[in-house]
Formats: sequence, C-alpha cells, structure tokens
Amino acid sequence: MAAGLATLALFVAALLLLPEEWIETFRETALDMVLAIDHRLEPKAVDEAAADLIVVDVDRRSLAEIGAWPWPRERMADLVGVIASAKPAVVAIDMLFSEPDERSPAALARRLAGMTGRADLGSLADALPDGDKRLAETFASVPVALGFVLDPEQSGAVPSVPMWLRGPLPLHRLWRGAGAVGPVPVLAEGAAGIGALSLPANADGVVRRVPLLVGAGGKLLPG
Repeated sequence: MAAGLATLALFVAALLLLPEEWIETFRETALDMVLAIDHRLEPKAVDEAAADLIVVDVDRRSLAEIGAWPWPRERMADLVGVIASAKPAVVAIDMLFSEPDERSPAALARRLAGMTGRADLGSLADALPDGDKRLAETFASVPVALGFVLDPEQSGAVPSVPMWLRGPLPLHRLWRGAGAVGPVPVLAEGAAGIGALSLPANADGVVRRVPLLVGAGGKLLPG
C-alpha cells in the first residue's frame, strides 16, 4: 500500500514539475509503443481507400530527364493534364506557387515592358503563352487542392472557406502564424480548395496529428 502511494505521489509530482514538452514526449512515446505492439499482434489488412491513393513524385530521375527545378508552369500544366486524364477524384499539389511565373513568353514580355517602358510589349503579353493561365486552365478538368504555408512574421492572407462558428475564434488552441503565404491569385481562383502544406510536429519531431484548422492572423483556414 505504501509503495503504491509513493509511486502515485512521484507520478503526480512529475506531472506537476516536468516541462509540458517532456510530458508530451513521454505520453506520445508510450502510445507509439502500444500501437506498435498492437500492430505486431494483429496485422491490419491494407485499406482499400489507401490503395487508391497515387503519389506522383518529382524525383532525381525526373529532374535529370526534364530539367532543373523549378520547372516552368507550362511543364507543370502538362503534368497536371496527364494526371487529370486518368480521371482522379481530386488532385492535391504539394507545392507552393507563391510567385508569378517568370519563364513563359508572356512573363518575359511583361518584364521587358517594365524595363523599357514600352506599353506595346505589355499589351503583347496578352497574346503570348502564359504559364500561370495555362496551369489555371488545367484545373478546370479536375478538382485541384493547392497549398499555403503559415508565415510567423508577415500578415499575408490566402483564400478561406465559409465557416459557421459559435463563440469566439479558438485561435489560442490552434497552430497559427501572423499570416500566410499562398499561391498567386490566378491559380488560387482556379483551385477547388486550399490547405496547409506543412504540419506541426510533436516535441520529439514526429508528426502524429493533422490539424483540421489552422490560424493565420485573425482568420481560420483549412488545415
């Protein structure tokens, strides 16, 4: 009895005195061990839904054959078009298109117009191939989800979705930043949805949870 009470007292003292990060690490590590034992005792069958998930990876062989990264938006449009031809339910692109295309003929014409002050070159850009517009047009053939990243310093904004809330925004409980950096407007407008590209890890660096919502400034955004 005395030994049990002493163990309980030590446990309570540890909960009160240890840093929260340590407690979280101990808890999550214990759950990892339980899940690992459970998996060994009762192997799970492959989820049929997971078998339908296909990852298209831009790997070293792709870079060697096609060219160095970043690829032109026209090349990305070709890639999305090929994927869309397979009629997937949705395409999630794990890339941040935060800057306008600078390598298409239209982008080069706009740059020359700015450098030379020639308005005719700027007008010419409307008739030339535009990588951003072409990529946005491919989004019409398949639902596409693009991504954003939270910015801890700047208060940039990205498109959100309508949400019904009761009470104040629970921003203090969410992973959040001062703002967010998202895709350029022409791409964001053509996308079916937008979500966070990066995930918060536990104190030991392992990602165990996917947030449903994140906070950017005073806004709620899809996780």
